[in-house]
Amino acid sequence: MSVRKSIKDYLKEDIEDISKLLSLALKKSKEQLFSNPNYELNNIELKALDKLIEQRNDGKPFAYLKGSQGFYDLNFIVSSATLIPRPETELLIDITLDTFDINTKINALDLGTGSGVIAITLSEKYPNWSISATDQSKAALKIAQLNTNKNINFYHGNWFDPLPKEKFDLIVSNPPYINDHDPHLKSLSYEPIEALISGSDGLDDIRKIILQAPQFLNQAGYLLLEHGYNQKNHIIDLLKESPKHLTITGGEPTLLGERLVLLINKILEKFPDLLITILSNGRLLALENTIDTLSSIKLKKNVVFAIPLYSDVYKVHDHIVQAKDAFHQTCLGIHKISSLGFPVEIRVVLHKLSNPRLLSLSKFIHKNFPFVYHVTFMGLEIIGYTKANKLELIEEDHIMAEKNLLDSLKFLSSWKYNISIYNTNGKLLVSSSEKTLNEDDLNKINQTIITAVESKLDAKIRS
Repeated sequence: MSVRKSIKDYLKEDIEDISKLLSLALKKSKEQLFSNPNYELNNIELKALDKLIEQRNDGKPFAYLKGSQGFYDLNFIVSSATLIPRPETELLIDITLDTFDINTKINALDLGTGSGVIAITLSEKYPNWSISATDQSKAALKIAQLNTNKNINFYHGNWFDPLPKEKFDLIVSNPPYINDHDPHLKSLSYEPIEALISGSDGLDDIRKIILQAPQFLNQAGYLLLEHGYNQKNHIIDLLKESPKHLTITGGEPTLLGERLVLLINKILEKFPDLLITILSNGRLLALENTIDTLSSIKLKKNVVFAIPLYSDVYKVHDHIVQAKDAFHQTCLGIHKISSLGFPVEIRVVLHKLSNPRLLSLSKFIHKNFPFVYHVTFMGLEIIGYTKANKLELIEEDHIMAEKNLLDSLKFLSSWKYNISIYNTNGKLLVSSSEKTLNEDDLNKINQTIITAVESKLDAKIRS
């Protein structure tokens, strides 16, 4: 134990952060230290200080000794289970503040939240936001939860894995990005290694995030990533190369049976984060042999079945698709394919016969298919029966049609459904996973003719 017992004696010592260590050991502010330099430490204080000095000399970061670290204009609890927040990460907050108006209501996600600094800071800056955060470390999540009293949705698991089926307007992350042979790792030995390194080039986790992000981002959503100083060009290449979404259509894909399963499994084996959408009328999904075959698809959460409903009245649905008992078979198929763990998107087809009952159809969906992944409103394809019966199906009363659509959107959004709306040229007008559609969304829809399909138009409507 040192013979020097006064504050001024220790301040003369060449010990890193000695004034900070004195403040911790004595539980006094720096101002109090310097205002009373002749204060002599008692035995308990001396032991506490000597222990702190020993740990600091061994290279333990001061933030871990103190148990907290400042970030932006807040203070956060930290432990050996979490990275120490750094000023560089504050740039992610700055970019967000420059991108989103403070009154904007969005759905945001923080991947690998650690001590929660990004998610919590955003919740302070944007109190109206819905914010979720994930981390594979239970210990880190406990620290994050201690750091806030805000209503943040914390999920335990690797990146996107623990999330429910929802989409976000902003995904932000400070992932591991140091390669496993970086010489600087020696100076970071006290911090959790799994939060630092990411493969031989430092990009393994960033690759995973980039590949999976499109499945969880709304149209025009933002992905903000912190990365190493020399990784910019590599990440740009990853963004360019990354396959995001594949749609399988043409006739009825489920008729391919085992060949479809083989195709999907081979694709997902090579691109395990790819989102595949299968456009199906849903009728074959009611058959046990079809369901048995499709159950062999391995990554079911990556395969979305998009199934159209033309009405909540079975006669209208059957009439348009020109197939007896089609409505019953489609509804049964939706339930059966969902029971296997596949996400389901219901496509509400807008036409003259369905428009007066859009709200009823939306209520029918909520009552019978509350599990659906997505509800899409879209125009008719000018093929088959539709092409030969345009006058029967093409809407003329656009104002009333739009009112019915707005009523439907308000109802579905109040129940937190993901919603997309396409106009007659296949252009996405609105995509929302918010708790409710905001006024800007509704005005945008109201100003655009969604349901009109002009007789001249012979283009297919597709997502």
